[in-house]
Amino acid sequence: MNREKMPQDNVIDAQQAPAASSPVDEQVSAFLRSIDKRTLRARHYAAVLDNLIADLGGADRVSTAEVELARRCAVLSVLAGAIDKDAVEGKPVDIAGLCAITNALQRCLNRIGLKRVPRDVTPSLRDLLSGEKTEAA
Repeated sequence: MNREKMPQDNVIDAQQAPAASSPVDEQVSAFLRSIDKRTLRARHYAAVLDNLIADLGGADRVSTAEVELARRCAVLSVLAGAIDKDAVEGKPVDIAGLCAITNALQRCLNRIGLKRVPRDVTPSLRDLLSGEKTEAA
C-alpha cells in the first residue's frame, strides 16, 4: 500500500501529543482535539467518548486501559448508529452485522462498567478550615 495514500485522520502530531509522562487526562484531551469533527460520525464519536470518560469519573480518574476500552465502545456505538440510521430510513441493513456490533459493544461496556462513577463533591478539610461557605440543602 502506498504510504502517501494512507488516511492520516486521528493522528496526533508531535506538537499535539503529550509527553510520555503526562497524565491520562492530557492524553484524552489531545486525542479528542486531534479528531476532525466536521463529519456527523466524528462528532458522534467524540461525544460518545467524552460521555463514557465522564461516566467513568472523568479524564483525571480513568486508567489508560479504561480509555482504550472507551475508545472501542465509541467506535462500536458509531457503527451501530450508522446501521440504526439506515434501518430507520428503510434501507437494507445487515442484521447479523448489527447483532455482532451490539454484542461486541455490550461486552466492551460490561468490561469498563455500565454505571456512572459519582464524583466526590464533599468539601475538603482545607475548604472547611478556610471558612468557605457551603450551601445548605
